[in-house]
This record gives sequence, C-alpha cells and structure tokens, in this order.
Amino acid sequence: MFIGERLKNLRNERSISQPELGKIIGVSQQSISCYENYTRDPDTETLKKIAQYFDVSTDYLLGKTDVRNPEKELQTEKELVKKFRMLSSGNKENLLNYLDYLISINFYESSKKETLSTSEKNSRNVV
Repeated sequence: MFIGERLKNLRNERSISQPELGKIIGVSQQSISCYENYTRDPDTETLKKIAQYFDVSTDYLLGKTDVRNPEKELQTEKELVKKFRMLSSGNKENLLNYLDYLISINFYESSKKETLSTSEKNSRNVV
C-alpha cells in the first residue's frame, strides 16, 4: 500500500471528497484522483500539505512505515511510562494483565479481518 491507497483511506475516514481535499491543499480534484489511482505522484510540497492535513508523516503516506505519526506515538509512550511509574506494584500488575487482554482482542480482530480479506480474494479468483 502506497500513497494512493493511504490517501484514499485517510480521505474516506474523514468523509471528505476529492474536490474538498483539493481545495484544502491547493490542487485540483483531478490531481487527487491521479494520486489515488497511481497515475501521478504529488510533489514534495503537496505531499507535506497532505501529511499535515491528515496529521500523519510523509513516511506513512509513502508506505515506509505503518505508524501514522511517530512523533505523536513517542509522546504517548512517554506519557504512558510516566503514569505507569506512578502506580503501585499491584496496580502495575493489573494494568499489565489488562494490556495482555487488549492485545489478545486486537490480535483476534486482526486475524478475523485477514481471514475475511483472504476469503474475499479467493472468491474473486474463483469466478
């Protein structure tokens, strides 16, 4: 997945049309369409504007990382560590157990999505 798919997903998450995004970042609707359909790449300045608007890194848009905003994520991690240190040892253990629970739910949901995606692809190939 590279800029086209990521851009389209981000735009859909915000429920914003191609023309609306074009106006916001100063390009035409046709340019947005070209970016999403991989027929043209945005220039560096446009890429920066897209990243800024969606609050993601340019590396995320380019597919170099799956982390949308590494700086924000690092800040969140620092805050978590700070708060974790304030807990009693018993509450630290409770929190770790709860995190394990959340991770297992996340793993289950990811596995379920992958299974559905694979079965959809297989059904398309059968036809």
